[in-house]
Amino acid sequence: MNLTQGYNVLLKEEEPPEEGFAKMSIIEFLREIRRGQELPKRMAIYGLEILLLTSGESRATTKFIRNMFRENNRLFREKGYTFLFIPRKELYVNRDVYLRAEDKKANVSSLFGLRLQIKEVGLYYADFVF
Repeated sequence: MNLTQGYNVLLKEEEPPEEGFAKMSIIEFLREIRRGQELPKRMAIYGLEILLLTSGESRATTKFIRNMFRENNRLFREKGYTFLFIPRKELYVNRDVYLRAEDKKANVSSLFGLRLQIKEVGLYYADFVF
């Protein structure tokens, strides 16, 4: 897996992240960002699908997360962070990348300002500039 600085998203959970990645839940990750805490340089983030698919209003949740990322992109870029989002539900692609569970779906591409692009088989990527 060729992970680089920026947002990396696995198509599906296949294997644990490479060595050197700190593991964190999406809630803990967002909380640390909100508090301005120093983050590990390489992070594997779990639970994105739970947050988006169980939220009563997935569009509002997506917008909240996207805005939080946007406000911190400059800092993320300057500090050289590599974030790996590992959904436990398989993503599917239909022009954009989505998470789906039963009758609910959540647009993952919009979290990253619609800049999420395929990097290699099973791995999507978005840089910190949007």
